[in-house]
Amino acid sequence: YPEVLRENRKYDDEDEITRLLYRDRQTFAIGHGCAAEWKGERPKSVNSVWTETAPTFETPSTSADLTDENGKSLRVSMRKLAGLDKNDTGEEELHHLISSYQNWIEELKDVDNRKTFEGRFLPISDDLVDTAKLLIQRCENCLERVRNGINYLNSNTQKGKWAREAFKLANHAMLIAQLRSSRDVRNPVWKDGRLQWDKEIKNPNPAVEDADRGFWRPFQIAFLLMTLKGVCDPQDMEREVVDLIWFPTGGGKTEAYLGLTAFTIFYNRLSGKNVTGADVIMRYTLRLLTAQQFQRAGLLFCAMEHIRNKKEYKEKLGDKRFHLGMWVGGEASPNSRSQAKTALKKLEKDSNEVNPFVLLKCPWCNAKFGPRDQKDS
Repeated sequence: YPEVLRENRKYDDEDEITRLLYRDRQTFAIGHGCAAEWKGERPKSVNSVWTETAPTFETPSTSADLTDENGKSLRVSMRKLAGLDKNDTGEEELHHLISSYQNWIEELKDVDNRKTFEGRFLPISDDLVDTAKLLIQRCENCLERVRNGINYLNSNTQKGKWAREAFKLANHAMLIAQLRSSRDVRNPVWKDGRLQWDKEIKNPNPAVEDADRGFWRPFQIAFLLMTLKGVCDPQDMEREVVDLIWFPTGGGKTEAYLGLTAFTIFYNRLSGKNVTGADVIMRYTLRLLTAQQFQRAGLLFCAMEHIRNKKEYKEKLGDKRFHLGMWVGGEASPNSRSQAKTALKKLEKDSNEVNPFVLLKCPWCNAKFGPRDQKDS
């Protein structure tokens, strides 16, 4: 299919970036009012094309877990960054991540001899070189912002000290939340004449290393490091930048911004900032998604409260509790304490009554909320 002559083309246009990223994909037909299909994902030639009113495509799985050129994992330990490992502060893992990212960027600069994930050499055409240089420059900007974040944490200024402490506490809270996260619900059972639970409360020790949990994926810790300076410094130019995390479902976007949420709230407390409103606002497009993410945020806030109540942090973090709220309208949940009491009494009288409460289990211990029939016990 012939390429369209692109007059007044700009190398930063989305169309040009798409052409560059998918330059290994041939276009054999374009549908108008329908879709065009052919056999094969990356064929060099085809013997037939056809129209399709309901096109389908199987999206390949994508992982956010990365390794360096030697196959070594690039994950970063929350436990070490939280200061819970006496022998390791986690700095080496951060520098390993940065150096690996820099090496990858240097490989990208070889525009005339670049491999795809299939191992094929795909030179970049002359009309796409400027677009390639733009994307490489954006990568270098991200690298520089990550480095600036680390330097800010290591600075001896008062704000730097507050940021360093908030960073440790945020990692500690995220570690606790990740270790306690579970889909298992603890159901109440009536046994031996008293109320009991079918599962014990799990109380994992965050100071003990877990081989599978308690690690940042590369893009998560990079996002936290590249944004924290803008959170702390009102004069920072990057406060004008909106950072967008794009990744398929299950990649860890929520943990990335929850980490920044914990950092922001801890920093405001440590710096003595008198916040009379909200520190962070999270907005979702679907009511079901709002409830799901509220549960996850609830676990993080429980972890933050757990830290705040420790003797060594009481004075630094103050007596004021960390609060979390949700605004979805009166039809979705009670909007006042009196409405909540009325709804609870209805549930106590009739278990078939619609449960208007958002949380269906305790974020901290996973105990079931709401009615449960005795026969199910």
